[in-house]
Amino acid sequence: LKSRKKPISEVESHHRMLSVCHGANIAMRLGRKLTFDSRTESFVGDKQANSFFVLEQHNGYEIKV
Repeated sequence: LKSRKKPISEVESHHRMLSVCHGANIAMRLGRKLTFDSRTESFVGDKQANSFFVLEQHNGYEIKV
């Protein structure tokens, strides 16, 4: 962080890899195929699957949008 150089492994590639892992886990839990839109980072037309992305925020650690 101090040098401001790019890390050996870029954050973006890890984010995409973890998105795939989380998507596969959600599909397994629901027991069906899902279509993931990487631009919106949500499942296409599936409110139940998208609900897995929303977590209750702990008091004092809320992220205000």
